[in-house]
Amino acid sequence: MEIAFLEENHPYTGSELSSQFGHMTAGLLGDSAVAWVGPCEVQTDNLVDTEDVINNDIIFSESMVHFIIEVFHKDIFYGIWLQRFMTITVKDYIFERAKKVLTRKGDDLYSDGKKLNVSIATVSPVSTLVHFGVNVKTDNTPVKTLGLSELGIDEKTFATDLLEKIKSEVIEVDKASKKVFTV
Repeated sequence: MEIAFLEENHPYTGSELSSQFGHMTAGLLGDSAVAWVGPCEVQTDNLVDTEDVINNDIIFSESMVHFIIEVFHKDIFYGIWLQRFMTITVKDYIFERAKKVLTRKGDDLYSDGKKLNVSIATVSPVSTLVHFGVNVKTDNTPVKTLGLSELGIDEKTFATDLLEKIKSEVIEVDKASKKVFTV
């Protein structure tokens, strides 16, 4: 698992959730996690979640920390577990840094009815992909939201810390899978 933080601020539109994103944007060949800070605006034609499409939802935030995680030779089930791992890891991180207790509902995190994140897992012809976005700012979002700025958490520190946690966990899972006997 290779990781990279992109310094330049650019939007997430949904088109970034595509195979070889890490290779094309950061030179990471193979399993990767890439993060950056930027706005988010996903129109209906770029939505991957069928429920969001049926509801004609638009995903919008003026500023989010975005993660694109791509793994090869894994199925959608693995991708959804990776998405849930991200959710739990972010929940723990927020509690450790801001002492804020969040409620997890599937792959979403809430506090007092305010939503912290968006996420989706999907597959491409060659890989499994996860987008995980965490609000930095909450202005003009279509639903009540919570952001890192109101929790006093620096978005770049958050992104780089989470990238290291993703890398470490994937490496540890890989090691654990290689040290057992078959039965």
